Amino acid sequence: MPPEETAATKEWELRDYLDLALRRKYVIITVFVLTFLATLIYQLTRTPVYSSYSSFIIDQSASNSGIGAERAMSYYYWRDQNKPVEYYQAIVGSSVYYDRLMQKVARDTLLKNYTGPLQESIEYAVSSLSLSMDENSGLMTLAVRAHSPLVAYKVARFATESFRERNQEIDAESAQDAVRFIDKQRQEAQDRLEEAERALQQYSGAGTVVFIGDDGGMMSKVAQVESILEQAETERRLAESNLASFSVQLQGTGRQGTGLQSADSFPEVIALRERLAKLEDQRNALAVASQPDSSAAAELDRRIDGTKSELRRAILTHSSDGLPAEDRKTDELRDMLTNRLVAEQVNLSSTRNRERFYSNLLEEYRQQSPERLEKTMELSRLRRTQAVHQNLLNYLVERHEEAKIKAATGAGGIRVVNPAAIPEKPISRNTPRSLLIGMMLGLGLGFGLAMLQEYLDQTVRTRQDLERLTGIQVIGQIPMGVKTNGKNGKAISGIGMVRSLWERRTKKKKKAARAAEDLFYPLINKYDPHAPFAEAFRSLRTDLQFFSVDKPLKKMLITSSIPGEGKTLVTANLAMAYAELGHKVVIVDADIRKPKQPSVFGVERKPGFTDYFMDLVPYEQIVRHLPVRDLDLIPSGTVPPNPGEVLNSQKMADLIERLEQEYDYVLVDAPPLLSISDAKALSRIVENLLLVFRFARTEKHYVREAVANLMQIKASIIGFVFNGIEVGSGKGYYKYYYYAEYREKFDAPRVDKAQVN
Repeated sequence: MPPEETAATKEWELRDYLDLALRRKYVIITVFVLTFLATLIYQLTRTPVYSSYSSFIIDQSASNSGIGAERAMSYYYWRDQNKPVEYYQAIVGSSVYYDRLMQKVARDTLLKNYTGPLQESIEYAVSSLSLSMDENSGLMTLAVRAHSPLVAYKVARFATESFRERNQEIDAESAQDAVRFIDKQRQEAQDRLEEAERALQQYSGAGTVVFIGDDGGMMSKVAQVESILEQAETERRLAESNLASFSVQLQGTGRQGTGLQSADSFPEVIALRERLAKLEDQRNALAVASQPDSSAAAELDRRIDGTKSELRRAILTHSSDGLPAEDRKTDELRDMLTNRLVAEQVNLSSTRNRERFYSNLLEEYRQQSPERLEKTMELSRLRRTQAVHQNLLNYLVERHEEAKIKAATGAGGIRVVNPAAIPEKPISRNTPRSLLIGMMLGLGLGFGLAMLQEYLDQTVRTRQDLERLTGIQVIGQIPMGVKTNGKNGKAISGIGMVRSLWERRTKKKKKAARAAEDLFYPLINKYDPHAPFAEAFRSLRTDLQFFSVDKPLKKMLITSSIPGEGKTLVTANLAMAYAELGHKVVIVDADIRKPKQPSVFGVERKPGFTDYFMDLVPYEQIVRHLPVRDLDLIPSGTVPPNPGEVLNSQKMADLIERLEQEYDYVLVDAPPLLSISDAKALSRIVENLLLVFRFARTEKHYVREAVANLMQIKASIIGFVFNGIEVGSGKGYYKYYYYAEYREKFDAPRVDKAQVN
C-alpha cells in the first residue's frame, strides 16, 4: 500500500484531550504554578486602591427642547426616548470635560500639598473615572478609584461638579436655540392672527350673515364639526411647529433629514399610511354619528395605535439603511432626535387626516343646503381660523417665556442624591477570587501551550501515525528500556533521578568514572521475565514467526531512518528472544562506520567480516560465541576505505547465504537509511527489511522519506518496530498493566513458548 501523504483530520474527543494532558503534564503544571505564584505575589504586594463615588438622578424632562412635546404622544413613549446612559458617558469621555476637571484639580490647595506621587495618582484616578446607571431606579453613579483616599474623594467631587456644569452648558445652548426658534414662530403666528382678524372683521361688517331659521339640527351638526375642525387645525399647526423644531435640532447635530424623506417612497410605508388614513376615517365617522358604538370605537383606537407603531418602525428602518454604521451606533443624541422627528411626522399625518375628514364633511353639509349654509359656514371658517391662530400664538408666547427662563436658570437636570465622601478603607482585594482566576488562567495557558507544542511537534507518537503515513503495518511496539533496580524493570524514582543528575553536575572530577559506570544497554536477559520490556520482544518474535507460515523469515535486515532510533538494541534483543526458544541465531553487525553490537555484548570488534573478505583471518575467527546460548555475533571488523562497495559485494552475498544455511535466523544490523546508502545495498542481499522508528524522536517527514526510498528500489518491507515508547497511561504510551495483573493472578513457573498477541 503506498504511503498516504494526506489524511482527513480526525476530530478530537475527550480522551484525546486527557491523553494530551498526560503527555504534556510537566508543561501544564509548570505554567500553572508560575501563573498562580505571579497572581499570589501581585495580590500580596499591590498598592491599596480606594474608591469614592457620588450618586445622582437626571431630570430628563428638563432637557426636552421640543415645542409641545408632551402633546405629541403618550408619556410611556416619551419615557423610552430619553437620553441614554451612553450619551452621558460620551460627555464624561470628552476632551472639554477632561480639561475642566483637570483645571479644578489643579486649583485645589489640598492636592497641591499632597506628599505622595501626585501626578501619577491623579492621572490614575481620572483614567479610572466611570459612569453607570441602575436601570430599575434610574440612579447614576460616578465612581473614581485612586491609591489615596484624599485623591479619590477630591477627584470624585470635582468630577460631579464638572459633569453638572457641562450638562448645564449643553442644555443652555439648546435652550437658546429654542428661544430664537420660538421667537421666529411667534412672530409668524402674530402676523397670521392679524390677517385672520382683518378678514373676519371685513366679512362681519358687510352684513352677510344669514339667519337659518328653524333648521337647528343641521346647524348643530355644523357647529359640532366646526369645533372639532378648529381643534384639529390647532393640533396640526402645533405639530408642524414641533416638526420644524426637531428638524432644526437634527440639522445642528450634523445629520440632514433626507433619509426620513426618502423613506416615504417605500411601498411598505405608503401602504401603512393608507391603512392609517382608512382607520382614522372610520373612527372620525363614529365620533359624529348619532348613536356611536363604544366597543367599535375602542377596537378602532387599538388598531390605530398599532398601525402608528408599525409606521414609526418602518420609517426608522428604511431611513437608517442609508446611514453609516458608526452614526447609528455612536451618536445617541441624533438617534433620539430622529425618533422624535419620526413620531412627530406620524402625529402630523394623523392630524391632517382628521382635518381632511371634517373638511370633507363640512363640504357635504354645504352641498346639502348651499343657499342657507354657505355664508354662515364661511363666517364660521373665518372665526375658526382666527381662533386657531390665537391659540397657537398664546401657546408660543407661553413656551417662549419658559424657554427664556430655562436658558437663564437651567441646571442641566442634575440632582445629587449621595455626594462623594472620603473612603475609610481600601477596596477589598478579594484574594480568593483573584487566586481562583489565576488558577483558571494558569490552567488555560498551560493547556494552550501544550496544544501549541502538540501542533508544532512533528514526531511520531502512535502506531496509528506510522500506519497512516505509510500504509505499512506496525509489527512490534517496544517500551523504553530503563535501568533495572530489582522492581520488575521499572524506572528509578523521580527523586532518585534528580539526585543522580545533581551528583553528575556537582562532581565533575568523577565524570569519566561515572559515565563508564552508568553505561547500560537494556537487554532482555537483564530484566524480570515478566517485565513489559522483555514481553514486548517476545511478542515481536511471535508476530514475525506468524508473518509468513509457508516461508519463514530466516534472514532480516534491521535498520532505521536516522541514527539514535534503537536499531542496534532491537536487533540484539530480537536475536536473544529467538535464542530463548532454542534457535541458532547470528547477528551480523553491518554498520561498518559506527559498529555498536560489540559494545553491547562486550566483545572485540576485530577481526570481523571485512578482515575475512580480505583473507586476513579464517571464517572461524570472525564468529563470536556469546554468553547467551545459541547466539553468535559477527562484527564488522576493520573499517575499509569503501564500506559501501564491501556491503554490495559478492562476498557479502556469499557470507549471508552461508550463514543462512548454518543458522536458523540471520539478523543484519544495517546503517540508517537516510544517512548513507549502505542499507539500500544490503536490501538487495537480505530481502526482508524491518524498519525501527523511535517514539517522540523520529519526525514524520523522515518516515515518509525512508519508506519512499525503499519503495523506489522495490525493497521488501516486513513492517515497522515502534521503539522507545514511554511507560504510562496516555495515548501513545506503552500499557504494562496487563503484564503486572497477569503475573499477580498466575504466579507459576513460566513456560517460554510462543504467544500470539
